[in-house]
Amino acid sequence: MESFDSRNTITPLFLLQVTNAFRQMKPGDKLEIIANDTSIASDLKSILASRGYELTGVEKVNETGNDYRMWLAKKQP
Repeated sequence: MESFDSRNTITPLFLLQVTNAFRQMKPGDKLEIIANDTSIASDLKSILASRGYELTGVEKVNETGNDYRMWLAKKQP
């Protein structure tokens, strides 16, 4: 499983990197994303939903911080 850490990155550049990674993934493959901005989940969902991808989970990494871990999967055709 490939992993991207979006903390302290520029959102448009990060979204482009994730989109490029998804193009190379096979159906059923998953991608892990670590973020400190909850809006990343909605951005990814809106950008990738039309491309056959789904947000499969979101989890808060720790109780005191603002870090989240998300998983995206490429849908079967």
